[in-house]
Amino acid sequence: MVPEIYRPVVDSTMDEARRLVTTSDVWASRDIFVVRAGHQTAGRGRRGTLWYDRPGKAILATIVLRHDHSRVRFDSTLPLRAGLGVCRGLETVLSASVPVLQLKWPNDVLVRDRKLAGILVESNATRAFIGIGINLAPVDPPGEGLMPISMRELFPGTEEPRGESVWPPVLREVQRALVDDRWHHGILQRLAWRDRPVEIEGRAGRIVGLSLDGSLEFRTERGTEEKIVTGTLRDRSLGVNPRGPLSSAGAVPPVQTDDAGLRDRETRE
Repeated sequence: MVPEIYRPVVDSTMDEARRLVTTSDVWASRDIFVVRAGHQTAGRGRRGTLWYDRPGKAILATIVLRHDHSRVRFDSTLPLRAGLGVCRGLETVLSASVPVLQLKWPNDVLVRDRKLAGILVESNATRAFIGIGINLAPVDPPGEGLMPISMRELFPGTEEPRGESVWPPVLREVQRALVDDRWHHGILQRLAWRDRPVEIEGRAGRIVGLSLDGSLEFRTERGTEEKIVTGTLRDRSLGVNPRGPLSSAGAVPPVQTDDAGLRDRETRE
């Protein structure tokens, strides 16, 4: 079992994990441990964006890994592999009627273009810090960006999901994905906004694939192909903070497919 420390309130689990590594010999000696919290007062995402949560209504965690831990590759694909694990873990909790989860490069988990979870990876000379935030209940953050969605909204009329039941399979699947040699295949199956009009850092074009080094394969409107290493991706067909209806009952309607679903496809292939 992975050692875990829980704080009711922190500025951010990422910052608390860094403090434990530098101030506690016990935690600093561990190859892997987790910091979880009930609420963050200064949660953050990529490029200084803020992460908002309702106290007790989100999974807020940071996994700390030593660089010499197990078979984990500490490279540019780490955020993507962590995101794949989050998807797989949530798929074990969600019913088959829920739409397929997608990964928005490089660090968001989407359901029908709405943000269910986010991943932030930071590192220093000795460790990687994998921050994970998952919305359990509805949240309405200020500002622009993708409209969030929560686990609760995927199960209208049922008991609100609890972190104690959602987090264990997510942690388990993240650990597996970090050492999975087939991570690239799993992400390609879930890659969001592929072949849709997108924009990244002011450049318009379409996503055509994902390289083995984690960079985005991008075709500009002029037809030139590029590899994007970093940047913020926006779907031009969505606009900003899309807030279309879910359904008359409040739930996201399932995606209709011609096969047995993504979970079965991944197993077969």
